Amino acid sequence: MTWNRTRNSGIKPTKVSAWGFDFDSIFESEVYYELAKRYGQKNVEVHYPIPLKPATEVFKELSWAVDFKVNDNGRIIYYEAKGLMDEVFRLKIQLLEWAKPEIYDNLFIVCTQKQRLTISRKTKLRLTEVITKKQIKTHPNFTENQHE
Repeated sequence: MTWNRTRNSGIKPTKVSAWGFDFDSIFESEVYYELAKRYGQKNVEVHYPIPLKPATEVFKELSWAVDFKVNDNGRIIYYEAKGLMDEVFRLKIQLLEWAKPEIYDNLFIVCTQKQRLTISRKTKLRLTEVITKKQIKTHPNFTENQHE
């Protein structure tokens, strides 16, 4: 594995190239590593695009690239590595719940322990769906209609 780091200005995270992928942050690359260890590299897709709204005459298509789509023996689970929560992300989560409930119902947000309560409160996801990197190894799989 080769780490190629470039530092952006301001508060932007450090971009990382590792395992043949470009990650938006060191944290995101570490989440990939944990997912690949648990599920196997071939079962983890990086930056999987999810269309949220089709294009119209006025607006272009709106989509969101979730950090990871995982195939767990036929069950699809989505993981988003999140260091800091911003308003754009919160709005996309709301739109995801409305437009793609089947994906929303299978989504985990991976963050630091310090961010868990804030992200859970702002996204309305339960704490069981907002996990830390360490919890990837042991967290249970989703049950049907977990968000209800």
